[in-house]
Amino acid sequence: MTSTPGQSDGELVCRRRAQLEAAKLRSLARRHAGAERGDPGGDSGVSDTTVPGLVFIDDRVFGLAVDVSDLGRLLHQVARTRKANGSTTVTGLTIFAESEAASVIARRVSLLQPSLADLDVEVQEVDGAQSVSAVAADMLIPPVLDVKAWTAASSMADAGARVIDDHGRLVAEVMGLEVARLTPDGIRVGVGEADRELQVYLNSHLEDGEALARAVQTVSDLRPVPSHPLNRLARPRWLRSVLMDDPSLVELTELQPLAPLTPADGVFDREPSAAYCPPAAGAAGTTVVCSVGVDLNLVPEAFEYRQRTDPDSRLMLVLPERDRHLAVEPLRVLFSDPSDLTVRSVQAPWESVRS
Repeated sequence: MTSTPGQSDGELVCRRRAQLEAAKLRSLARRHAGAERGDPGGDSGVSDTTVPGLVFIDDRVFGLAVDVSDLGRLLHQVARTRKANGSTTVTGLTIFAESEAASVIARRVSLLQPSLADLDVEVQEVDGAQSVSAVAADMLIPPVLDVKAWTAASSMADAGARVIDDHGRLVAEVMGLEVARLTPDGIRVGVGEADRELQVYLNSHLEDGEALARAVQTVSDLRPVPSHPLNRLARPRWLRSVLMDDPSLVELTELQPLAPLTPADGVFDREPSAAYCPPAAGAAGTTVVCSVGVDLNLVPEAFEYRQRTDPDSRLMLVLPERDRHLAVEPLRVLFSDPSDLTVRSVQAPWESVRS
């Protein structure tokens, strides 16, 4: 692998990796399509594409998923291809993925497929140079909180925080930002792990309730300030907290927080955040999923939130206005009934106060 002027080693590595993945995809696609036609490895129907990371064979697109998040990227690429062609000449998508990612992608595809009436999506688990149909993994269900957790929840609420089940662990939030969590050693106050460790030394003389109340007040004062670092953290959860305070912003009556699909990585986590409006007066329930930025995997994750919470509920995505057109709208071309996915915009709370 030789370098060219202006290219760094990192750029060369990325370029080489992309070339290897492209070769791997083409080989898998030819073998899979050829096997179905009785001609394994044949080049019949194979055409090059200007869309990076895709191979076209007849009316089917083939893509390689390195991890679960690549499902959204591939769907967006197919949507762009359809929009550019102005037709539905692409009628199928085959996704090749390694074992663990393949099983999760297969589960999410099974949830999406009924809404993608004229796009057949299949998932193949890669096994060396071969591939087999992927088996959908079971959905990850949050652990049930114990009695100790709900006792701590009362103390968190008394301090002015919102209590959230964070996939089997209890956390206290202020404007969507975690300020404390329940650990085996009790309630530990702090914004993130490093801050919790620091607070053990700084506030060891305070009762848990007093330390938490101070943290709640500090975050309440600083988080709305655009120039402050706390303003930039956990924004999808902040958006959810705004809707929970005032569900009428999206024409709902109440919202209950939902645990994330997987345990959050921490206060820097930018994964979508969800809530649920129960059925009322004969109307179906609504699963609401909040996101910030251009998250290409938002739609598959939203369908999983709905399936886990209430499969018969309406699905609503809520984003800041500038994000919805890039993160969600392009996928509408794939949906047989675009009304199956409601998208709403609200003003971003981190932009509503100026320092």
